[in-house]
Amino acid sequence: MEEVRASVTSILDIDDDILRKLLDKLIELGVKSLADVTDVQLEDIIITREHPDGVLLPIPARRLIRMWNQSAVPERTGTVVPSLSPTTLSNASTPVRPLSALNTDSNWHKNFYIDACVCGMLGKDEPLATQEAAMNLRDGVKLTSCARNEVVHCVADYVVKHSRKPHRSQINVVAEAMVNKYEQLKDDIDGFCLGSGYMSIRNQLENRIAYLNRPLSAKKRSGCPRREAVQDENEPFIKKKLRDGYGCVDFLPIDLPDGESADTSHEKKQQLKLMYSEQKWNASEVTQLMAATYTVQRQDLVGVHPLSVTDIKLEWPFLLEVKWFVQHLARLLGVNILEKMETSLTAKKESLLSFFGMKATGAKLLKKRMDSMDMNVEPVIAMIPLVMAYFHEKEEILFRAYEVRIGCPLQCTISK
Repeated sequence: MEEVRASVTSILDIDDDILRKLLDKLIELGVKSLADVTDVQLEDIIITREHPDGVLLPIPARRLIRMWNQSAVPERTGTVVPSLSPTTLSNASTPVRPLSALNTDSNWHKNFYIDACVCGMLGKDEPLATQEAAMNLRDGVKLTSCARNEVVHCVADYVVKHSRKPHRSQINVVAEAMVNKYEQLKDDIDGFCLGSGYMSIRNQLENRIAYLNRPLSAKKRSGCPRREAVQDENEPFIKKKLRDGYGCVDFLPIDLPDGESADTSHEKKQQLKLMYSEQKWNASEVTQLMAATYTVQRQDLVGVHPLSVTDIKLEWPFLLEVKWFVQHLARLLGVNILEKMETSLTAKKESLLSFFGMKATGAKLLKKRMDSMDMNVEPVIAMIPLVMAYFHEKEEILFRAYEVRIGCPLQCTISK
């Protein structure tokens, strides 16, 4: 009966004494679980001249019966389910109108009641994470991303069962009702409401509904389909045009550069190892050799048989040097990350300083870093320590201090 108690308290604000009498009355009627409440009639609990043995006044009694009936969700098989809880799906047996008939109701979103979903999440057979998310939402506790996702999943299930392909205007109504009832779901930053306040939850609902409506034939795509194109030497090679994974522009290339073969790539790889071991190399020559062996590097890093970190250090030692590591990333990502970061920090320097200035009053480390910051240094050197201080990171992780012998004061540089 705990599920029934939670359902009643989420719908009505009544005294404990009346709640106890109502539960006793329901037990007397034969209610044993939340699945039985949809069979309760108004005459069973209302107080009138004809029914003096009732428990609730007419208005609360009608609201309770109406909400219990609205929370009943039909399955595709044509059976009724009193809540969104999977526990009650197997207990439902009362026939109702088919789903197609329900979907013709274009006003379902106007009758949406978030507390009915929360009540379903409190079912005793629901996962613990789902129950905790419902309790935190009901108690006004700030939700974690996982708890927020649980709420979105529950509401999306409700929406899909009422309309397989709801309009955005309908989802807007549902999202607005959610944030009006529970402030934790609102788009709020430092007390300021962003836009209408429900855009984030609306977008999450749309994404979840799109996922639920995906075709049954859809298969999980490989995160790196280029791996599958690397075949054994004994098999006939079939060249395939495949996309890159993880947002890279050249994640795992198949073809070697023009004029290169497996033997020439191996020779250049050995040449690079020899140059590094002897500590004698020409920077431009190393740059050319590293560019020519990029395909082999990627196969050793993320290919069919990737090497361990220890082996990578031995096989490709120049990847440990900043110059050629950045060169490798530029080919992989399509941008020079150092230039990109420097340009971005230069453009956002004033905004960042203004933001950190407001936050420095309550953060001693951030205030200390700002007071000691040299405004004439490069934005990368100036901004990164402030960002690290804001997130309470140790500066020694990224920077190392050294002394300049010509008498200059202590300086910092980004550590390799």
